[in-house]
Amino acid sequence: MSIPIHFNRSAAAIALGLCAVLATCALTAPDVAEAALKGAAGGGGGGGGFGAVTRYLDKLAGFLIPVGGAMAVLGLIYGGGLFMTGSPQAGRILGYVAVGVVIVLASKGLAA
Repeated sequence: MSIPIHFNRSAAAIALGLCAVLATCALTAPDVAEAALKGAAGGGGGGGGFGAVTRYLDKLAGFLIPVGGAMAVLGLIYGGGLFMTGSPQAGRILGYVAVGVVIVLASKGLAA
């Protein structure tokens, strides 16, 4: 099942015109554009923007690494017990634990 895509020339012309206006503004007033980007990133006078989100994610990742490490140990114990009893789910559980450990260890780098 395919969705038909109709090309609307007037919408494309409006989008192209808007891009041209924004590019012209950025080229004629680079200081204003830089200040706007810096403010959105959390720099400058305000403390909000992306900087607050990044700080929150960094704190969350710092909290989740020890919790994730403890959960990984419990998952390994559970998966090892299933493996020793011959359960067919043991490989899947241990695979999930491995993926979880990778995600937890990479979370600090992803948040930065």
